[in-house]
Amino acid sequence: MSYQHEHIPFVEPIDWYNQVADVYKTYHRKLNTRDVWAVKKYLPRSLQWVHVLDLGGGDGRRAILLQWMWIPSRTIVDISQSMLDHAPSRTQKVCADIREPFPLEWGTHELILMTFVLLHLDAISGVLAEARRCIAPTWRMLIVHHHERRPFVHHISTGNLKIKTRHWRYEDLEAELKATWWEVDIFPVDEATKIFCCFPV
Repeated sequence: MSYQHEHIPFVEPIDWYNQVADVYKTYHRKLNTRDVWAVKKYLPRSLQWVHVLDLGGGDGRRAILLQWMWIPSRTIVDISQSMLDHAPSRTQKVCADIREPFPLEWGTHELILMTFVLLHLDAISGVLAEARRCIAPTWRMLIVHHHERRPFVHHISTGNLKIKTRHWRYEDLEAELKATWWEVDIFPVDEATKIFCCFPV
C-alpha cells in the first residue's frame, strides 16, 4: 500500500453523501447486483398492502427496485437531505439521524429495509430497538450487511477520500439483534456480505 493511499483523508458519511448526491446513481448498478437478489428473494410473497420503511434509504435506490410492486407507501429515512432530494417523488421522505429516535409511530410498517447502513454507525442497538418499535407484528426486517475490513477509497471530482466506517462483525450484529428482541435467520450473499432476515419476537 502506498504512502499516498495511507494518507487519503477520512470524511463523515453525511459529508460524503452530500458531496456525491448528484452523481450517486453511478453506484446503483454495482450495489443493485446484491440488493436485487438479496432483497427480492426474502420479501413477503405479497406487498399489496405493505408499508415499507427504508432506513438510510438515501436517493431511493431500493424504492426504485420495488417500483413495479403495488406498495401503498414507502418511507425513506436518511440523514442527507441532498440524497433525499433525488429520491422518487412518490415516497415519503424524512430527513433524520437514525441514531436518534425515529419520528414515526408505533407499529406502522410491515417491512423494514436496511442495506449497507450499519457500517456507518458507531452503535447499533438504538436503531435496532427503534426498528423493533416501528414494525407491525408478524412482519420482517431485511438487513444487508457488508463486513468491510478495509476502508474503500472513493474517487470523486474533488479528489480521493474514504468514508469513516465501523467494522461490525456478523456475530456482533446477531448478538445485538437478539438483545433487541429480534429472531434472525442469516444467509450469505457473497464472501463479505450477508443478509439478516429478522422477525420481531
